Amino acid sequence: MKIDNQGYGQLAKVFHWASAFFIIPAMAIGIWWIWVDLDTDSGWEQFEQLIGWHANFGLTVIILMLPRLVWRALNSATASSENTAHLKKVAFAAHFSLYALALITPISGWLGSALDGVAFSYFSIVTIPPVFGTHQDLAAVMTSVHIYSSYALIFLFALHFTAVLYHQFWLKDRILRRMT
Repeated sequence: MKIDNQGYGQLAKVFHWASAFFIIPAMAIGIWWIWVDLDTDSGWEQFEQLIGWHANFGLTVIILMLPRLVWRALNSATASSENTAHLKKVAFAAHFSLYALALITPISGWLGSALDGVAFSYFSIVTIPPVFGTHQDLAAVMTSVHIYSSYALIFLFALHFTAVLYHQFWLKDRILRRMT
């Protein structure tokens, strides 16, 4: 399960791709809402149809990221030997930020809803009540944190994807082979 220059272990790959599997559609739904007019009946209906999926994906990301962070703390990542010290530092900062935002974004989204008094049904399996009571001002703060951390996460995701392309096609260090 260790990471080496040849590739990541199976568990690292599962954590990576499972996280992507839930983060990408959650981001897509969030981006899509930018263009939906929630002041109309049809816009609000679309929101209600997708908010459950968005929230379920977000909670799943939290569930995945907690053991992933433990695993990551116990297993150091070694970048490709061709990388410069500068690129290694940039990669570390980017990955640390991705991990942090992959937790901050869904946690703040859940807190924003919970503090607004909204119960959460996780894939219709279990219902999580709003355990903190209703605190409208704090809910608004958490919703703002959710929105702005989402923007940062989208930016870092795009940077991550660009870095993969840079490594694969410019440096030709076969980075995709290490994660697949």
